[in-house]
Amino acid sequence: MKVFFTINIILTLFISFVKADENLISITVYPSKLDNRISGSKVDVIDYYKIEKNSYQTVGSLLSKLSSVHFSNLYYGNDSKSEVQIRGFGEQSSRNILILVNGKRINDLTIAKPNLGRINLSNVAKIEVIKGGVSNVLFGDGAVGAAINIITLDPIYTGDKINLSQSYGSFKYNKTTLNLKNRIGKNIIEVFSKNSFGDGYRENDDFDFKNFNLTNTYLKSPHERFNFNFNMLDEHQRLPGSILISDFIENPRKTRYPKSWADEDIEEISFGYQNINKNFKTNFSFENKHQFTSDNYGGNTAYQNDTKLKTFSLNLEKSIPKYIKKQKTKFGVDYHKSFYDVNAITSNYINSATQNILEPYALLNFSTSKKLSIFTGLRTHHYMLDVYNETNSKTKILSNNEDNYSWSGGLDYKINKQKTFFSNISRSIRSPRLDETITIGSSPTVKNIKHQYSNELEIGINHEYNKLDYRLSMYQKYIKNQIFYTFANGNDNHDPSIHQGIEIDMSYKIKKNIDLNFSAGVNESYFTKGDYKNNTTPYVPKYNLNSGITFKIFEDFDANLNHKYIGSRYVGNDEYNRLEKAEEYNVFDLSVSKNYNNFKFKSSINNIFDEEYYSTAIASSYSPYPVYVYPLPGRTFSLEVNYKF
Repeated sequence: MKVFFTINIILTLFISFVKADENLISITVYPSKLDNRISGSKVDVIDYYKIEKNSYQTVGSLLSKLSSVHFSNLYYGNDSKSEVQIRGFGEQSSRNILILVNGKRINDLTIAKPNLGRINLSNVAKIEVIKGGVSNVLFGDGAVGAAINIITLDPIYTGDKINLSQSYGSFKYNKTTLNLKNRIGKNIIEVFSKNSFGDGYRENDDFDFKNFNLTNTYLKSPHERFNFNFNMLDEHQRLPGSILISDFIENPRKTRYPKSWADEDIEEISFGYQNINKNFKTNFSFENKHQFTSDNYGGNTAYQNDTKLKTFSLNLEKSIPKYIKKQKTKFGVDYHKSFYDVNAITSNYINSATQNILEPYALLNFSTSKKLSIFTGLRTHHYMLDVYNETNSKTKILSNNEDNYSWSGGLDYKINKQKTFFSNISRSIRSPRLDETITIGSSPTVKNIKHQYSNELEIGINHEYNKLDYRLSMYQKYIKNQIFYTFANGNDNHDPSIHQGIEIDMSYKIKKNIDLNFSAGVNESYFTKGDYKNNTTPYVPKYNLNSGITFKIFEDFDANLNHKYIGSRYVGNDEYNRLEKAEEYNVFDLSVSKNYNNFKFKSSINNIFDEEYYSTAIASSYSPYPVYVYPLPGRTFSLEVNYKF
């Protein structure tokens, strides 16, 4: 880290003497997988201007404002080990919701939650949230409930810059970021560094997070580019653990594990090429991740795990010229290869695995008339897995090859100038994750888990009229071979389940300087057969609501008041629905932002009314099944000062 921070300082000094190109236009983005729109799909877009107007500290806090999105973050001020739950996927969300940056996944092929802390929010141009099975056809394995594609600013059009930002917040939260960019001949160099630390809300909850990113974009011509990216992350996080509800009522900041901790180190290198004239792009990446976890209970070390994961990814995509008017066709292939090693130190057991996933795909979007546009897509999935026991000598204990596929078809029908009807039908799949197949513990197991697949239907209507826009949609997803964790069976395939719901999103311009946004969802998720027949899936709230109002007080001074409601839901491990539900909660946040010359000030008060609440709750598997919860912060404050040189 010292080497790269030294490079950071040298580049900063160098760029400060180089004149910026003032002729570049202000903002554009990399082409997304959607281009403009996929007919029949429901897509929520958080644009650059909404991001700039709000005082969000993390990507997760921004996503939490969307309809039917339940964002869970266990650590105040740090987006590591955070979870985005969408459309009925509760405990299993990290395996069914795919998160990407410029179309490249940051979920790995384990059940680990993606580390959103590695994303530079100040460099985000827009965020696309593609709900439903169509996301599986677009982005591949694991995108079952939704895909979240975070698209960064295109360095060609944003101009040279040096941005220094300093943030302070509750519980000694401190974050320093440096973001610089300069064009030297045909090369555009970008450097981003982030250093944040804090005590956290809970006892034994402090963290130290460092991130460094270096990008070079080489412009061979106005229509052809190469890019290189290096990203490094170093994180130390204390683990306070869940506590009994009785302890939560008495002292929500209490810790259950006073000495537990986890380290995570990530190094990533990627190369990309894009030729706009030939409608071709490719990207190759290699990621090395090392995690070490030490859990402490009752003053003794309960277990220690040392996990190593190496992942190779390759994407090739070719667009076909428009031989037919208003037609877009893409062919591509995604390939992922992972090497997984886990050493359960306390139980003296070592397992490893190699996993290959190959996915060719084809996408077609076209219009047959001014009123009707149609999308169709197909992706095939080829899966190869080998698992080894390496405790004494390397022995293959499982081999599994499986072929599968996903597809989607959708349409938009323009009823009139204001109203558009849309509908989509899809089939989506996901393969078992490496550590769903390998269970490490005092009694390690290896399972041959089948692929999960689901069929989904969605219909809806968009209405755009003067100051009022709204979108209403209904969906139903039937899931077969659902990969689900229970205490009795661990990770295993379970009987069919249904996910269904209604969502509404609305925006209304009250006045020129006042905007109102509202979204709500009613979601049901339940098993249809077997021991859990008609029981609701744990962690899934039936009702959720988001609302917000934005005031432009005067030029370059904005204020935002947001409200989030999450309804009651069954706790984890309660597939039998025999325990009391986790309590509903309401959270109100207020943020303001002000520009003054080269300075930008952002400030926020989160959880204004100091609500004591939790988003994560799990029942013990032993009678009388006491419930443990993971408390979230009460009222917190933050201030960020950004200076642009």
